[in-house]
Amino acid sequence: MKKYIKPIIVFVLILVARLIPVRPPNVEPIMASILPLGKKFGIFTASVFAFMSIFIYDSLTAGIGSYTWITALSYVLIAILGTLFMKNSPFKRGNYVTASIAGVLLYDAITGVFAGPLFFGQSLSIAFFGQIPFTALHLMGAIIFALVLSPILEKYFKTEVVPVLNFTKKVEVVG
Repeated sequence: MKKYIKPIIVFVLILVARLIPVRPPNVEPIMASILPLGKKFGIFTASVFAFMSIFIYDSLTAGIGSYTWITALSYVLIAILGTLFMKNSPFKRGNYVTASIAGVLLYDAITGVFAGPLFFGQSLSIAFFGQIPFTALHLMGAIIFALVLSPILEKYFKTEVVPVLNFTKKVEVVG
Protein backbone atom coordinates (compact mmCIF):
# COMPACT_ATOMS: atom_id res chain seq x y z
CA MET A 1 0.00 0.00 0.00
CA LYS A 2 2.90 2.36 0.77
CA LYS A 3 3.89 2.12 -2.90
CA TYR A 4 0.58 3.73 -3.90
CA ILE A 5 0.56 6.69 -1.50
CA LYS A 6 1.83 9.12 -4.14
CA PRO A 7 -0.63 8.03 -6.85
CA ILE A 8 -3.47 8.33 -4.32
CA ILE A 9 -2.34 11.85 -3.34
CA VAL A 10 -2.19 12.86 -7.00
CA PHE A 11 -5.59 11.25 -7.64
CA VAL A 12 -7.22 13.29 -4.85
CA LEU A 13 -5.56 16.53 -6.02
CA ILE A 14 -6.65 15.93 -9.62
CA LEU A 15 -10.21 15.16 -8.48
CA VAL A 16 -10.34 18.36 -6.42
CA ALA A 17 -8.98 20.37 -9.36
CA ARG A 18 -11.65 18.89 -11.64
CA LEU A 19 -14.36 19.81 -9.13
CA ILE A 20 -13.53 23.53 -9.45
CA PRO A 21 -16.84 24.88 -10.75
CA VAL A 22 -15.59 27.55 -13.16
CA ARG A 23 -13.13 26.01 -15.60
CA PRO A 24 -13.14 25.54 -19.35
CA PRO A 25 -14.60 22.22 -20.54
CA ASN A 26 -12.07 19.47 -21.32
CA VAL A 27 -9.19 21.35 -19.67
CA GLU A 28 -8.14 18.87 -17.04
CA PRO A 29 -4.94 17.19 -15.86
CA ILE A 30 -5.92 13.52 -16.19
CA MET A 31 -3.82 12.88 -19.31
CA ALA A 32 -0.81 14.67 -17.82
CA SER A 33 -1.12 12.43 -14.75
CA ILE A 34 -1.64 9.01 -16.32
CA LEU A 35 1.42 9.28 -18.58
CA PRO A 36 4.09 9.58 -15.84
CA LEU A 37 2.02 7.33 -13.59
CA GLY A 38 2.03 4.59 -16.23
CA LYS A 39 5.73 5.10 -16.84
CA LYS A 40 6.52 4.54 -13.16
CA PHE A 41 3.80 2.12 -11.96
CA GLY A 42 2.66 0.35 -15.14
CA ILE A 43 -0.46 -0.23 -17.17
CA PHE A 44 -2.69 -1.55 -14.39
CA THR A 45 -2.15 1.42 -12.05
CA ALA A 46 -2.51 3.97 -14.85
CA SER A 47 -5.70 2.26 -16.06
CA VAL A 48 -7.27 2.15 -12.60
CA PHE A 49 -6.31 5.81 -12.06
CA ALA A 50 -7.87 6.80 -15.41
CA PHE A 51 -11.06 4.79 -14.90
CA MET A 52 -11.60 5.93 -11.32
CA SER A 53 -10.92 9.57 -12.26
CA ILE A 54 -13.96 9.52 -14.51
CA PHE A 55 -16.13 7.19 -12.43
CA ILE A 56 -15.72 9.02 -9.10
CA TYR A 57 -16.03 12.46 -10.70
CA ASP A 58 -19.28 11.46 -12.42
CA SER A 59 -20.51 9.88 -9.18
CA LEU A 60 -20.00 13.19 -7.38
CA THR A 61 -21.40 15.42 -10.12
CA ALA A 62 -23.77 14.36 -12.91
CA GLY A 63 -24.21 10.75 -11.89
CA ILE A 64 -23.28 7.51 -13.60
CA GLY A 65 -24.63 7.02 -17.10
CA SER A 66 -23.70 5.57 -20.46
CA TYR A 67 -21.34 8.48 -21.02
CA THR A 68 -19.43 7.53 -17.84
CA TRP A 69 -18.62 4.12 -19.27
CA ILE A 70 -17.63 5.53 -22.66
CA THR A 71 -15.32 8.16 -21.22
CA ALA A 72 -13.86 5.93 -18.50
CA LEU A 73 -13.08 3.08 -20.89
CA SER A 74 -11.66 5.54 -23.42
CA TYR A 75 -9.29 6.85 -20.77
CA VAL A 76 -8.33 3.27 -19.89
CA LEU A 77 -7.42 2.68 -23.55
CA ILE A 78 -5.36 5.87 -23.53
CA ALA A 79 -3.69 4.86 -20.26
CA ILE A 80 -2.67 1.54 -21.84
CA LEU A 81 -1.39 3.08 -25.07
CA GLY A 82 0.23 6.02 -23.26
CA THR A 83 2.02 3.70 -20.84
CA LEU A 84 3.32 1.56 -23.70
CA PHE A 85 4.61 4.70 -25.45
CA MET A 86 6.10 6.32 -22.34
CA LYS A 87 7.58 3.16 -20.78
CA ASN A 88 10.60 3.18 -23.09
CA SER A 89 10.68 6.89 -23.87
CA PRO A 90 13.38 9.05 -22.37
CA PHE A 91 12.42 11.92 -20.09
CA LYS A 92 11.54 14.70 -22.51
CA ARG A 93 8.72 17.17 -22.39
CA GLY A 94 8.23 16.56 -26.11
CA ASN A 95 7.37 12.91 -25.45
CA TYR A 96 4.66 13.95 -23.01
CA VAL A 97 3.32 16.49 -25.52
CA THR A 98 3.30 13.92 -28.34
CA ALA A 99 1.52 11.32 -26.21
CA SER A 100 -0.96 13.92 -24.96
CA ILE A 101 -1.85 15.14 -28.44
CA ALA A 102 -2.36 11.58 -29.68
CA GLY A 103 -4.35 10.74 -26.55
CA VAL A 104 -6.63 13.76 -26.86
CA LEU A 105 -7.32 13.12 -30.54
CA LEU A 106 -8.16 9.46 -29.83
CA TYR A 107 -10.25 10.30 -26.75
CA ASP A 108 -12.20 13.06 -28.48
CA ALA A 109 -12.76 10.90 -31.57
CA ILE A 110 -14.24 8.13 -29.42
CA THR A 111 -16.19 10.21 -26.90
CA GLY A 112 -17.26 13.06 -29.16
CA VAL A 113 -17.31 12.07 -32.78
CA PHE A 114 -18.30 8.38 -32.57
CA ALA A 115 -20.25 8.25 -29.30
CA GLY A 116 -22.62 11.04 -30.37
CA PRO A 117 -24.00 9.18 -33.39
CA LEU A 118 -23.88 5.74 -31.75
CA PHE A 119 -25.48 6.56 -28.41
CA PHE A 120 -27.20 9.92 -28.73
CA GLY A 121 -28.61 9.95 -32.30
CA GLN A 122 -26.45 12.77 -33.66
CA SER A 123 -25.37 12.84 -37.26
CA LEU A 124 -21.66 12.17 -37.83
CA SER A 125 -21.11 15.61 -39.38
CA ILE A 126 -22.76 17.42 -36.45
CA ALA A 127 -20.76 15.36 -33.98
CA PHE A 128 -17.51 16.01 -35.88
CA PHE A 129 -17.92 19.75 -36.35
CA GLY A 130 -19.45 20.23 -32.90
CA GLN A 131 -16.44 18.49 -31.37
CA ILE A 132 -13.86 20.86 -32.90
CA PRO A 133 -14.04 23.66 -30.27
CA PHE A 134 -13.92 21.14 -27.41
CA THR A 135 -10.97 19.34 -28.98
CA ALA A 136 -9.15 22.65 -29.45
CA LEU A 137 -9.59 23.44 -25.74
CA HIS A 138 -8.70 19.87 -24.80
CA LEU A 139 -5.49 20.02 -26.89
CA MET A 140 -4.51 23.39 -25.45
CA GLY A 141 -4.97 22.18 -21.88
CA ALA A 142 -3.29 18.82 -22.54
CA ILE A 143 -0.22 20.46 -24.09
CA ILE A 144 0.16 22.93 -21.22
CA PHE A 145 -0.29 20.20 -18.61
CA ALA A 146 2.13 17.92 -20.53
CA LEU A 147 4.76 20.66 -20.55
CA VAL A 148 4.35 21.61 -16.90
CA LEU A 149 2.64 18.91 -14.82
CA SER A 150 3.87 15.66 -16.41
CA PRO A 151 7.58 16.35 -15.77
CA ILE A 152 6.83 17.42 -12.20
CA LEU A 153 4.88 14.21 -11.59
CA GLU A 154 7.58 12.06 -13.18
CA LYS A 155 10.14 13.50 -10.76
CA TYR A 156 7.68 13.22 -7.87
CA PHE A 157 7.01 9.54 -8.59
CA LYS A 158 10.76 8.82 -8.80
CA THR A 159 11.52 10.17 -5.33
CA GLU A 160 11.22 7.89 -2.34
CA VAL A 161 8.70 8.55 0.40
CA VAL A 162 10.67 9.70 3.43
CA PRO A 163 8.91 9.82 6.79
CA VAL A 164 8.95 13.30 8.26
CA LEU A 165 8.63 12.20 11.87
CA ASN A 166 10.28 9.17 13.40
CA PHE A 167 8.87 8.52 16.86
CA THR A 168 10.78 5.28 17.33
CA LYS A 169 14.18 6.96 17.45
CA LYS A 170 15.53 7.71 20.93
CA VAL A 171 16.95 11.17 21.47
CA GLU A 172 19.71 11.69 24.01
CA VAL A 173 19.36 14.87 26.02
CA VAL A 174 22.60 16.41 27.23
CA GLY A 175 22.51 18.73 30.14
